Amino acid sequence: MSEENNESRSVNMNMDLLSKHSNKIIVSRKTVHCNPIAKFDDTILPLIPYDSALKKYVSDELYNRVKLLFDIRPIWSKEVLVEHLENISTYCLKSCFSKICFYFSDGPWRRTYCKYGYDPRKDSSSYIYQTIDFRDNFYRDIKTKSLDQVNRSIIKKRDHLNAFVTNIIKNINNNKDSLMMRHENDDNTKKNKHLQIKKEIHNEDNYKRHYNTYSEYSSERYGMHNNSNKIENYNDFMNTISSSTSNINSVKHKVDIYSNNNSLNDVYLLEKDEEINDILQFLKRSNTFHLRENFSSEIHFSVSPLKLSTIYQYIDIFDNNVLNYLLNVKTQEICTKDNGWLDSKDITKIRDILFVRSIALRRAHSK
Repeated sequence: MSEENNESRSVNMNMDLLSKHSNKIIVSRKTVHCNPIAKFDDTILPLIPYDSALKKYVSDELYNRVKLLFDIRPIWSKEVLVEHLENISTYCLKSCFSKICFYFSDGPWRRTYCKYGYDPRKDSSSYIYQTIDFRDNFYRDIKTKSLDQVNRSIIKKRDHLNAFVTNIIKNINNNKDSLMMRHENDDNTKKNKHLQIKKEIHNEDNYKRHYNTYSEYSSERYGMHNNSNKIENYNDFMNTISSSTSNINSVKHKVDIYSNNNSLNDVYLLEKDEEINDILQFLKRSNTFHLRENFSSEIHFSVSPLKLSTIYQYIDIFDNNVLNYLLNVKTQEICTKDNGWLDSKDITKIRDILFVRSIALRRAHSK
């Protein structure tokens, strides 16, 4: 009897526990990633997106723009890529990324997004896309709560550079867009004229053919032999259409907004600020300048770091000393997890250059 009572009690206790837990909402703390996560030691890097990513809605405009950026350059940090986009929510950006690229969680390309199908471990030229975790010794003895107070003058300079350069970018790209539209209108006008001339020639050809037929018929029937069937303006029409076609081609090649940043020359000559000039020089070299929407000086090392640890991509550091060093560096035969395609001595040298630059910028911006 006692055994039955004990058994019934245990059953009742289990039922009570089950009823309590059944009323609770179980929340999973496991992070759900939109992008495939790649590690340096993976045998094969992701080639295609998840099936779930293909079902996500992404506007054609955003998808085409981001895809174009990854076609131009296979590896991006999120911060720099966002400079080429405007008013995009984090959700939309993640959905778009999941269709185009995967994420590196470690190795020399840590915290970057890489285009599907591209393996930087097999391409020695990809060393320019490697990242460096720069740790500024200035912050080692400073409390986190007082960072804004310490960096007040630098933050002010950062905001000034961002606003000023962004304004230059927008003005140049807007002028190029209007110029391109004007040339497209000219192109359409030339095409319409071209079609009109072709139509007139076609009509003249018909007239000529009909006239010749009539002349031949008349000559045979009435014995008339007259050379008046020649059209005097025919050659003039042919010359006109040839010149029209050449004009259309010249208009097409007159403006190339996708590879020529000569519009920056005028700004460069007029701007007396040395820092602005340095930034404009780097922007002029960029083959994605026409896609830029804004500029962030902090992610290009145009101001000294605002925290202890900051990750930069080599290609995005706006410093002539770093650029010259990277252009002359000799890549290694084997890509390693710690240093990528570079030798550890080269990375140390670049880190020293950045340390000196950080001190110089802090002194200049703290005045």
